[in-house]
Amino acid sequence: ANGAGKTTLVHILLGSSNKDEGTIYYKDQVIQSPYSTKIKRKFGFIQDEPLYIEYLSAIENLQYFCAIYNKKIPRKELESQLASYGLDGKDPKLVKYFSRGMKQKLSLCFIDIINPELIVMDEPTIGLDIVSIDFLKSNILAYSQAEKSLLITTHDIAFCKAIADEIYILHNGTTKKMKNKNNLLNELDLSNAILAEINESG
Repeated sequence: ANGAGKTTLVHILLGSSNKDEGTIYYKDQVIQSPYSTKIKRKFGFIQDEPLYIEYLSAIENLQYFCAIYNKKIPRKELESQLASYGLDGKDPKLVKYFSRGMKQKLSLCFIDIINPELIVMDEPTIGLDIVSIDFLKSNILAYSQAEKSLLITTHDIAFCKAIADEIYILHNGTTKKMKNKNNLLNELDLSNAILAEINESG
């Protein structure tokens, strides 16, 4: 349900919000916030509002990101990376004029630059059209095949069922692991109002 705490949980796990109790583990090791730079660079985060600098072009955003992460990647290679996501590295258009789907693709380019072990996505399908969602799905599956771990929050049940190895529902302060992702609604023990909301989302 809306307000169940999905985004809050993500920010706690990433170390950008404080937790009231509990322990966070990464690869069976306890990690404490504030995280070290070494730990932070193992994580890649795409938030519900994609990360970009709106007054720069796509290629300028990538160059800026490379500078932050001290990555020496030639412009031609960055242009090729953008092209693989259907973006034109020679286009001077500012990112603030991009569609939501184009901004999401640019965020995926950022993830490729970081090359993190764990990719966290918070509501990545919001505002995306069908083609962009299919593109995102393909990239998520490619990340998984590259042996990266992904943690994704979403209200999109169809999207979730298509990509997830494990599904958890957050509701009223509790977390429930779903046993059968193809029969989610029958397995959920939620109120009729929550079921109606899930049905509306797919």
